[in-house]
Amino acid sequence: MSQPEAAQIRQLQIMVTALLFGAGAFLVIVAFLVITGEPRGDSGGLAPILLGAWAAVALGGLVAWPLIRNQQTALAAAALGDAGGQDDRVAACQRYSTSTIVGAALAEGTTLLAAAGGFATGHPALLGAGLLGIAAIILIFPSQQKFERFLERARGSTNRPR
Repeated sequence: MSQPEAAQIRQLQIMVTALLFGAGAFLVIVAFLVITGEPRGDSGGLAPILLGAWAAVALGGLVAWPLIRNQQTALAAAALGDAGGQDDRVAACQRYSTSTIVGAALAEGTTLLAAAGGFATGHPALLGAGLLGIAAIILIFPSQQKFERFLERARGSTNRPR
């Protein structure tokens, strides 16, 4: 991996770590408040509505992120062309960065929605939903290996007949 790519992957790791810690810290604070009984509970049936909203947002993210990743892979393939030079790898790394940030942001959104719902209602199922968002961010976390797989997919799509 070239220096610009390594630096870009490192910056991406820092950004996704910040998303992870921000969402995680909020979720931990809300969990502490729920455990100590601070939100007095939901007397108006808000928890099922918020769980439904969380499920809709999470499902939207599960549908949108692979589409965005595929779009970015196609754009990386166009940048790679047939040459596969260093500058093209840097452009592909930028596409990888874009798709990773979008995926992590979608997961963070579901986490924050669940945490806010947990705070508003005191319902522990919303905290569990927030943990699923944290797990998604961890799964999306960027690495050199994941970038190389992304690059292989992009190169594979440049070799296909159009």
